[in-house]
This record gives sequence, structure tokens and C-alpha cells, in this order.
Amino acid sequence: MSARVWLGGDRLTIDATLYRLLAAWRRDIDSVPLPDGPPIPPTVPNGQTGGGS
Repeated sequence: MSARVWLGGDRLTIDATLYRLLAAWRRDIDSVPLPDGPPIPPTVPNGQTGGGS
């Protein structure tokens, strides 16, 4: 049950982080050529790292 609560609370954080990543990525899309995969912009605060794979 605690896992469900953790996921529910974390989802907001993850959505906010993804929105910031997307915004920063789209802002630089005009000046930066796209590699194989969009790198994580260094402007993202390292303090909040969600669950990866």
C-alpha cells in the first residue's frame, strides 16, 4: 500500500520534471542539432531525481 501512495505522490514530481525537461529541450531545439537521443539539459536541478529504469 505504501508503494501505491509513493507512486501517486511521485507522479506529480515526475510530471513537473518532464515538463521542465521538455520545455528546456524544445527551447534549445532550434540551436542544437538532435543527436540519437536528447541529452538531459544541465539546467535541471540535480536535487530531485525521480526513479529511472
